[in-house]
Amino acid sequence: GPFLYSPLLLLPSALFATAPLPLAAAANRVVAAVALGLGLFLILAALDGWRWRLAVAIAFALAHATSVQLLYENWTFLLFALLAAGALALARDRPLAAGAVAAAAVHLKALALFAFLPLAAGNRRRVLAWAALAGLVLTGISVAATGIEPWRKYSSFLVSRGEAGVTPY
Repeated sequence: GPFLYSPLLLLPSALFATAPLPLAAAANRVVAAVALGLGLFLILAALDGWRWRLAVAIAFALAHATSVQLLYENWTFLLFALLAAGALALARDRPLAAGAVAAAAVHLKALALFAFLPLAAGNRRRVLAWAALAGLVLTGISVAATGIEPWRKYSSFLVSRGEAGVTPY
């Protein structure tokens, strides 16, 4: 398809792929609702004042993107929760947690890397170091479970899309 996921996603995706379709769809909707709720909670926890929290909660509930994620069952809702958790960990100066969440977000969708690039310019090298270490650990888990071939195909696909002038994101 036009959207590319890291081979790490083969692990949780296998649970959905092997379950009966109605059960997998229902489980996916529950995971989506929980992840969206968790992400919203994390964003609201980082805001000061009830007015800001109320405004953001209303905007979130009315946002087209929120309903689309639940309707189409896209895993981007997990990306939202991960990015929100990373932002909260950064705000609370927890570099290990922020790095681990950043690595998971980048594994989920490579475009999440752009959300964390400002860390390099912002002298947050500890977060970047933890993200790199967590990324290697996640990759190692994936390679141990699925082998190296999915990672070779993933890398060659990324390179070939750039040469073709299109983005896989």
